[in-house]
Amino acid sequence: KHRHSDGPRSLSAITPPPTNPTGMILKTRTTGNKPMRRTTNNPYPAHVIHPSSRVATRGPSALTHNLTSTLIIWTLLTGCQTQPHEKNRARAEQNWSRLRSEMKYRLATQQIEAGRIDEAVMTLQQAIELHPDNAALQRLMALCKTEQGDMPAATAAADRAAALGDESADLAYIKGLIAEQQRRHEQALLHYNQAAARDPQNVDYFLAVVESLVTLDRPAQARQFLDDRIDDFGRDARLLLLRAGVCALVGDLQQVADDYDELIVVMHDSPWVAQQYGLVLLQLNRYEEALAVLLPLLGTAPFARWDEIPISFLPAPVGRAPPADSPSPAVVRAVATCYLRMDQPHQVPPLVNSHLRRNPNDARAWWLLAEASARLSDWPVVRRCLRSGRRLNPDRPEWKLLHAYLSFRQGDTTTAAEILESALSQHPDHKPALSFLGEIRDGQGIPTTDTNDETDRNGSQ
Repeated sequence: KHRHSDGPRSLSAITPPPTNPTGMILKTRTTGNKPMRRTTNNPYPAHVIHPSSRVATRGPSALTHNLTSTLIIWTLLTGCQTQPHEKNRARAEQNWSRLRSEMKYRLATQQIEAGRIDEAVMTLQQAIELHPDNAALQRLMALCKTEQGDMPAATAAADRAAALGDESADLAYIKGLIAEQQRRHEQALLHYNQAAARDPQNVDYFLAVVESLVTLDRPAQARQFLDDRIDDFGRDARLLLLRAGVCALVGDLQQVADDYDELIVVMHDSPWVAQQYGLVLLQLNRYEEALAVLLPLLGTAPFARWDEIPISFLPAPVGRAPPADSPSPAVVRAVATCYLRMDQPHQVPPLVNSHLRRNPNDARAWWLLAEASARLSDWPVVRRCLRSGRRLNPDRPEWKLLHAYLSFRQGDTTTAAEILESALSQHPDHKPALSFLGEIRDGQGIPTTDTNDETDRNGSQ
């Protein structure tokens, strides 16, 4: 504070010097032996920081002129900055909306992976409201609607994604899924080919192309396609499974066995692969090899996930899953068939009887037990099998053949011939029935229950 008895001598006398919160004291110049101290926030002299400090000593008019100029310049500057400020604010809000949209996109992706499709749709709707021009959001919405079975909405979302410039392989693949669900298989193949062309190293797109060829009843082309490119994907297990299924369709069982022989090493913990390998070996009449593969499965559950089959057109289990401590019915039947073909019928009754206690409606198992019991001359068991089999599947020619055989053994050749004629009226090409009827009419009557037809050789039928 400056106190004067007669008032201030000049304006600068009552104008305090600029202050600095840091309190730094600099030695600017000296007068005699006493330094002049000034509180400032810059090592430069005060007039460099505040140019008005010099003109202030010229009088009030100079100060007023300086303040007026400063106000005019500030007004012009703030006036010019108003419009850019609004633009920056709008841009910041847009960036924030896009960031929130991206966060919701990631959340929707996680929800889809967890199978929560309905939640993912709600999340995507919020994301699209924040960023309606994002093609990736529309593409993911198309996938969700496909999963929900809403094909019109899926198609609309895919079209919006394409209109926004999405030319990705993912969008082409999703369009293929939509067309496939609508049973437009040629169109689905076209989209899958586009996806595979845009991303040639994606094995999923390649799988979709091959499966579409099989669906269109072009297995030979599918097999050639697989043979040409399976090595490009490092002999991926899914491609080996796919080729095994395709080769089974074209009748190349040896290639099927070779592929499963490779798969059983790569997927050694998959009972499903071991089962399929064993069934193929059985069809190739390689009974000892089939038993070596199938017998370890008798003490294991058939599948960790019964309803999940790797390739869509491969044979899927029918009916409900057996208990976790019981083997697959197909494995039991295949093992029993191997024992019969290896002339070991005594191995069959303990195995099949245990299976039938859990699965009393397995007609094929009743037939295998009947065949083994007939070879062992256990006729009461044969008759029990006949009753159960005819109840479950009365029109099968095998049961009528067995019924005719039992009638013939009792000396009733007339009834036996009538039963065989009835069977042939429904199945005129059934060779065992034709042969047995011919022998009865010729007076020989030496029938056999071992039909040895394709159904018998494949225990999984």
